[in-house]
Amino acid sequence: TPLHVAFQTGNQETIWAVHKAVHDHKTALQELGAWHAEEQADQEVDFHSDQGMPTPLEIGIKCCKMDTQALAQSAEPTMLSFRTFIHRAPECIPSFAK
Repeated sequence: TPLHVAFQTGNQETIWAVHKAVHDHKTALQELGAWHAEEQADQEVDFHSDQGMPTPLEIGIKCCKMDTQALAQSAEPTMLSFRTFIHRAPECIPSFAK
């Protein structure tokens, strides 16, 4: 997805711009009745499996182009981000919690 690519760059301005574009697109689809946020809200990720596509945040962590502060600031404030930090980069949790 565009957000996966944005996290690969490690550039916060790019990540924020893509976050905004994705949010605006979802909002427009919700207004048309074509997007059901409750169905897409907080997908489950099996952090103990190498199967499946990693989340954009996981890509950002694996690419090692961002420090803990930048990762925490770039992550969406969701339980999925929190769980990703728990399993993949616990050192980011204090910054993320602020």
